[in-house]
Amino acid sequence: MGGASLGQMLLEERILDATTLQALRDQQESSGLGLAYLVVRAGLAEPTRISALLGTRLALPPLALGRMTIPPDVARLVPEVLARMRRVLPVGLTSSGNRSVLRLAASDPTDDVAIPAVRRVTGCDLDVLLVDEAALTRKLDETYGQTAAPDEDPPLVVGTALLPTVENLPDVRARLEPLGPGEFLTASTGEFLLWHGAGDTTRGDAGVTQQVTSSTTLHTACVVASDARIRAQLREALRTQVPRIFEERSVDSVLDVMAGEALDLLLVVDPPADAQTLKTLDEIGRRPRAPRVVVAGAEVFQQQRTVRLRLAWPADPADVCRRALQVASVVTAS
Repeated sequence: MGGASLGQMLLEERILDATTLQALRDQQESSGLGLAYLVVRAGLAEPTRISALLGTRLALPPLALGRMTIPPDVARLVPEVLARMRRVLPVGLTSSGNRSVLRLAASDPTDDVAIPAVRRVTGCDLDVLLVDEAALTRKLDETYGQTAAPDEDPPLVVGTALLPTVENLPDVRARLEPLGPGEFLTASTGEFLLWHGAGDTTRGDAGVTQQVTSSTTLHTACVVASDARIRAQLREALRTQVPRIFEERSVDSVLDVMAGEALDLLLVVDPPADAQTLKTLDEIGRRPRAPRVVVAGAEVFQQQRTVRLRLAWPADPADVCRRALQVASVVTAS
């Protein structure tokens, strides 16, 4: 949709200043979340104010979602992870000749990432409709099932512009340990993860929170699960963002894949917690250009330093993939 973006509108209306908008855009880049959602979550504007602004500037009256029922076959056209992260919802489908037109509700119709992504995934022409962010959240939960907010789990990357400094978080300061390149530190206060880039950090170094992050394109991923149905679910959830996806039954087989492919993400679901699996993960982690490793299951992997993120299992495959993609797409900016 041509014209000004939501960010430009918020600046022009003096709802946000340039510094705040840039901080939100940085967060949007690292998290994949929609700007309207981030603005509302930060308490910078009410959902109705954003929808009123967009409605006036785009000449789009907000859609009344409340009493609408989304047919399951229409909802399935857009993967849940994409709908929740980019704040869109398919609400109807019409056909005219050889053309299919998907009616797509969006809290930000100017989002130049979300709209093209839905067009690519569905192969449909789009009729983009404006919807209030709060109403969209309720309808997403009603359509796909009640779940956590897109970022209710700890954000995977933080910066001083988005969170209080370490000096204001004594518990975080107390838990800072020397970190190797690319390691995560879990902090209980504030429920977030700190990302550390190249080099080591000594205890109490507040600079660890000053790393700025950006996203990088993911080319290849490998999903490992003994259950073929789970592998298929993971592949479906990943396919909108990763062009090449391999499926394997065991971690050992990943070494064969890596002999011919450079993997960006390795997602392992409920693996056996045996010595051979641990050894193989260590070997994968030591390889040049090792993939980001995410393991869902087996508590023994809490001590596995090559694992970048550990998730509970069983869990919603789409949510597991969402968080795995966040880890895999984060790089430390210069």
